[in-house]
Amino acid sequence: MGITRLNIMMALALALPVPLRAFAEVDPNAASSQTSLTAPTTGAASHAKDYNFSFTAGLGARLMNDRLTDSNQAGLRLALEGDKYFTPELSSTLKIYSYIYTGAASNLLTDEGKPFTGVLLNEISLTYKPWKPLQFQAGILETAFSSLPTSMIDSLGFPGSSEKVILGGDKLNVSLMSRQLIPTASTLGSRYLPNDTTPFLLINTLELNSAVSSVLKLGASVAYFNFQNLSQGAAQDSQFGGNTILGLGNTAAKYAYDFEGLESALEAQIKLTHKWDLDFRGAGILNVQAPDGHNQGISGATKLSFTGSAYKLSGQVLYYYNQSDTLPATYTSINYGNNNRSGPGGSLRVDLLKQSLSFYGTWIRASVITQSPFQSDRNLVIFGAETTYAL
Repeated sequence: MGITRLNIMMALALALPVPLRAFAEVDPNAASSQTSLTAPTTGAASHAKDYNFSFTAGLGARLMNDRLTDSNQAGLRLALEGDKYFTPELSSTLKIYSYIYTGAASNLLTDEGKPFTGVLLNEISLTYKPWKPLQFQAGILETAFSSLPTSMIDSLGFPGSSEKVILGGDKLNVSLMSRQLIPTASTLGSRYLPNDTTPFLLINTLELNSAVSSVLKLGASVAYFNFQNLSQGAAQDSQFGGNTILGLGNTAAKYAYDFEGLESALEAQIKLTHKWDLDFRGAGILNVQAPDGHNQGISGATKLSFTGSAYKLSGQVLYYYNQSDTLPATYTSINYGNNNRSGPGGSLRVDLLKQSLSFYGTWIRASVITQSPFQSDRNLVIFGAETTYAL
């Protein structure tokens, strides 16, 4: 599993105000660059300048311990992300992250948890909008099922293309998106063996967002997914993440089941007062190619936020349950123990608004659902600080 799993771990651990951030993507309170419950912007016409970039620097620590793994690491993470608007119809997006981590790690089976130093390219893409409701995108695309949060899979950068139709406005909008992707094991490459062919992932998503009133916003999505031609290398890696695998070793391992199904998500944002906000979300997933007892997952979370004149305080509790073969474990969230895991979690985040400085902490318990020699009950603790500058 080696560098492949390690790269995904770091891609899923970023702590920026966007998906994929070092040490705080595991923080369920971290903000997301994906627009949720609001109408999308329309390119250069929505901006006073033709670019919108930010730079983030952060320090953090990540402690992951179970019977097989003992990992304690800390380090620096830098991020550059933003958009460049060439015309009202044509724009580009860049999300790149650099890590310098140190620490100690031991693992009886793999090098999971080993401190990582390197650069990850999570997105570099071109977006073309020939007509306001229509959008085409190509490049390395930041990929998730929808803009609604879920603990099943974190955003990953996959080469590919997408087509999106958006109807409606601020009060109510409906979008339909199709994405054709090569699910690499990290944003920079994938591990193939001589008999492997290029993997493929199709995601079709229908999403509805509604501002019901000034105090209530609702969102819902349903996504169809279909993985094809998954490599033997990915299967061998996924064995340590909870999937059911037939055979042993890189040349013999293969997935016991295909991965095709539906993921759905719901979210409600409630403005209790001008300072207090409450957010509920839930998600479920079903792999129709796997049998009962292996193919389902659910997650739910509640977040309460208070915004003062100089700071914002957010706290969240969550629970998730993800059976062994909902998705290929190579692509599921390592922060929640990949597959065959369940447990509670909680997080706290403090944003100092005037200083653009944030402090965060997260705890997640990942208990094994069905006993496996490759997994054991795990605790994950993450904490750190970050600051963001507009460029």
